Amino acid sequence: AQIAVAEEATQGNLRLLAVRPAPAMGETTRIMFVDPSLGESESRAIFVDPISLRVKGDMTVYGTSGILPLRQWIDYAHRSLLLGDSGRLYSELAASWMWVAALGGIALWAMTRPKRRINNVLQNHRRLHVTLGWGLLLGMLLFSATGLTWSQWAGGNVDKMRAAFGWWTPQVN
Repeated sequence: AQIAVAEEATQGNLRLLAVRPAPAMGETTRIMFVDPSLGESESRAIFVDPISLRVKGDMTVYGTSGILPLRQWIDYAHRSLLLGDSGRLYSELAASWMWVAALGGIALWAMTRPKRRINNVLQNHRRLHVTLGWGLLLGMLLFSATGLTWSQWAGGNVDKMRAAFGWWTPQVN
């Protein structure tokens, strides 16, 4: 019944893509349709109240899970720095080398750290730098790894791995 209401809201001329049932009482079901007028990886979502069967919203969503505008903006910012294809290329290049820089900094620290502690201004600044470096290391490695999974070239290899293991969002046939 919810799908019929959503199809009526689209005048019945769009192909059904996915249905995301309401996760909790009082929330809406997200019914997504393929709309050729939208961009790549975008679909039209109709939000239907499962109790009253009323349409609560109609919005363009992104990806197979139908993420909403804020997460879509974050995705675009993470993927291309909001600079289009050149930003996407730069972002992938940065993500590919960020872990090298992060681990290189730790290696430099390990090879050049003083044998004994001297309590002076230079050592205090160095200690602060080392503390920040260790604190940022995990974030930089995580940021690099997630950036590569969303990237165009390395991310394509991640997509192949997901396909090999069957790690896809279930689709409606």
